[in-house]
Formats: sequence, structure tokens, C-alpha cells
Amino acid sequence: MAPLKNIILCIDGEQATANAIGYAIEITRACNACLTALHVIDPYLKKFADEIYAVGRIEYKEHIDRELRKEAEEIIHKFTQAADSAGLTYKIVLRCGPPEEEIAKEVSAHDYDLLILGVNPKKTFSAKIRSFRLPEKIFRNLRVPTLFVP
Repeated sequence: MAPLKNIILCIDGEQATANAIGYAIEITRACNACLTALHVIDPYLKKFADEIYAVGRIEYKEHIDRELRKEAEEIIHKFTQAADSAGLTYKIVLRCGPPEEEIAKEVSAHDYDLLILGVNPKKTFSAKIRSFRLPEKIFRNLRVPTLFVP
């Protein structure tokens, strides 16, 4: 097995992601690898703006943009605090689009050896099978080793 040199961590502000950050920092340090933190701004809420024909549609879109950017900045700030405290060198990538598509594009565009992703585990096997959550979508579509951290 080749050594890990280039690791990507998806950060989204969820509790499972906080756990994944810890794993990513330790693995990156242990392997003396490069860490990239990826945050994807999901424009899902913006699609409803096209259905709003009332006065204020443009203001609504601008408000959603501001709030999504603000949320992204907070998530990235939490990651950078943890990485800086650990003395880690890292890179931040910010993308906008459907998360499963943007994660796949980022992973495909670079030579990552490991993808680390925080997940909220399902309790039963049947719940896991029926789930259409992001981790399953990513796992089905990517051919990079993936560490799911609960």
C-alpha cells in the first residue's frame, strides 16, 4: 500500500464533521501528508427564488447568498482553529453546487489518497439501505479510499 500523501476532508459544520476533523488532523500528522478541507455551498434554497414572482425576489436571492457565505465562513473558521492549534499546514477549497457533484469533481480533479467524511450513522441495516444520504452517494460514485467518521 502506498503512503498517504494527499488527504481531503469534507467540512459541513455538523457534529460528525467535528469528529472527522480530529481524525483528519491525526492521520495527516502521522503520515506527514497534505490536508485539503473542502466546503461545498449547497445552493438548494436558491432554487425556490425562481418560483417566487413577488416583489423581493432579488432581495431573497441576495439574502440566501449572504447567509450561505456567512455559514461557510463560520464552518471554515472552526476548521482553521482546530488545524492551526495542531500546527497543521492545510489548504481550503470552497465550491458551490450540489455537494455530491462538487465533492466528486474535487476528488477527480486532484490526486487524493484518502477522503474523510463525517457521517450520522443509521441505527438499522434497513435504514442504511434505504438512505439517500450524501455519504452513500459519494461512496457509490468515487474510487478513492474513504473514511466515514461517525
